[in-house]
Amino acid sequence: MRVYNLAKSEIEKLVQQMDSQLKVKHDKKLKDVKVVEIDQNARVLVHENFKVVQLDGSLVQFLGDARVIGVMPSVVVDPGAIKFVCNGADIMRPGIVRVEGDFDKGARVVVKESTYGEAIAVGEALFNSMELRNAQKGAVVKNMHYVGDRVWEGFKQATL
Repeated sequence: MRVYNLAKSEIEKLVQQMDSQLKVKHDKKLKDVKVVEIDQNARVLVHENFKVVQLDGSLVQFLGDARVIGVMPSVVVDPGAIKFVCNGADIMRPGIVRVEGDFDKGARVVVKESTYGEAIAVGEALFNSMELRNAQKGAVVKNMHYVGDRVWEGFKQATL
């Protein structure tokens, strides 16, 4: 693992990618974006205003960024689903007790546990919020980043 500053040319690409994938707009003149490289396919990009995970070219919000995670749409899962989600399983409709907020298919959503409302994963919605609410079975959110994954553990070890 290594930590370094992102080059200016890479920052411009990052801003475009955040706009298209996360629907978040930032100034193209961002400065001081640090990179925590976990492995060749995973890294965390850290700025004073955000933390995002880049996995195989796709961006997803970092679970440790409470400011962003707290305002994202979410699905709340029952206690029986937690161990599966925290081992990388996709989120299945029967394990969801509540859908919070509206979102489109392909949007990033937070997965929360029902007891304390803590975020345990971030994933990509396989259905829009209305379709998800009406679904009865099957995978509804693709798990992209979860508590205890290699990104989570690697970032804990990094010193910024």
